[in-house]
Parts: sequence; structure tokens; C-alpha cells
Amino acid sequence: MADVMAPAKLLVHWPDDLRREDGTRDVLLAAARRQVPGVEDVLVLPDGESETGQYVYLKFADRILRYTLEWV
Repeated sequence: MADVMAPAKLLVHWPDDLRREDGTRDVLLAAARRQVPGVEDVLVLPDGESETGQYVYLKFADRILRYTLEWV
């Protein structure tokens, strides 16, 4: 039986500790590039799932992986 691994975790905080409506994607991309080697882009879900602290999808050259998103 194959092991099922939980998605890796991406820790994100607002630079000024104040959540904002604008700039979410920029904040997520900056955090991803600091923490995960090889990230090219971050895919923000249109339904706001990333905003609620659930998941974020990181795009690499050859794949897209889901990460658990944790606001700290």
C-alpha cells in the first residue's frame, strides 16, 4: 500500500502584519520563492481558497504542486 503524504506547508505572513485585499498574490509569491527552490509562479484560486488559509498551488518548470497555506 502506498503512503499518502500530506502537502508541504508554506508559511506566509504579511510584511506589515496587516492583511490587505490587494497584494495577496505578491505576498504568496515572495514567500514561496524564499521557502521553496525552483518556484516560478503561484496560482491563486478564484474562489478565494488561498485567502481562507487552505491551500496554494505552486508552479514549477515541470509540475504544479499543492501546498498547505498557513498564515503566521
